[in-house]
Amino acid sequence: MDILETHAYDRRQRRNMSCALLLSLSPFFLASAAYLFLWAHDSSPPSIIIAGFKAAPVLLLAAMVLGWNGWKSLVGVAGGLLLSAVGDFCLVWPELFIHGMGAFAAAHLLFSLAFLTARYVPRSRSSSLSVLLYIVMFGLGAAFYVYIYPFLRKAPDSHLLTPGVGVYVGLLTLMANLALRTSKVVTILGSLSFLVSDSVLALQVFKVCSAMEHGHAVVMVTYYLAQMLIAMGDVLAVEEQDDFSKWTEVLLESYDEEKDIITRKGNAKASATRRTKAWQRIADCCAYATSVLRQSNRWNKPTRSSWLRIILQRYYVTMGEVLGSGNAAEEE
Repeated sequence: MDILETHAYDRRQRRNMSCALLLSLSPFFLASAAYLFLWAHDSSPPSIIIAGFKAAPVLLLAAMVLGWNGWKSLVGVAGGLLLSAVGDFCLVWPELFIHGMGAFAAAHLLFSLAFLTARYVPRSRSSSLSVLLYIVMFGLGAAFYVYIYPFLRKAPDSHLLTPGVGVYVGLLTLMANLALRTSKVVTILGSLSFLVSDSVLALQVFKVCSAMEHGHAVVMVTYYLAQMLIAMGDVLAVEEQDDFSKWTEVLLESYDEEKDIITRKGNAKASATRRTKAWQRIADCCAYATSVLRQSNRWNKPTRSSWLRIILQRYYVTMGEVLGSGNAAEEE
């Protein structure tokens, strides 16, 4: 399979992957729709059934991530989703609010650890802009905590809630900052949706504002959306990493095939020397392109296309030089 055939195959695989991902999300859509339709506007007393329906969509997302990425994702997004399901279950009962908040805090910690792995390599960005974004995000988190602090002091178990909410806000803001660092749109939107969901929930639970008419529905829709986007981002991050390895492998396979063909042409010392130098230039070009991509953290679609074009141009120009010089040496 040559480079052009591989590129066409790559496009077909991406379309198939998108369809497969959408199909994998269909149980989540059904479960979340069922909960929102049955209990989003209902004031029924807490029960195991309600808790099960509430946690089911996130459990299905965790199963999806495990199916795509394997058991290693338990120390990452899949583990965070499982802990989030535990938090969903606990928050059905008001007396278990602190336990649910602790489960979600641990989930944000696992999300943050996942965003620091090599699969979420950030694109190059000026350090000053990154620092500014981090400061703004942490500033907003601190301002929100200061705003709700008087209401936390009035709540039952304030001696636990006041420091606990402070730690939770810190972990949530850290997760959002690390999502911004990845520069992956799906992951960023997921973290921002989580911020909206938790902010609306806090304003209602701690009676900062009057009860919203559709407050619970707003919280759950933004929450399910956040979890879905974070799960999708984790699956897509693995796909992009596999894509880099695949294209590197294609280049090396083409290198070996062309090398085998050329080395069969003539045994003249001059042509052999030129072939050796040419292959060294090709190897240096591929190694340089790969190292730049890894070090600059710019392995995105435009960069990939431009670098592959440069590599292939150098590759086939060198092929022409080698074949031409080899044939000339043989004729002499």
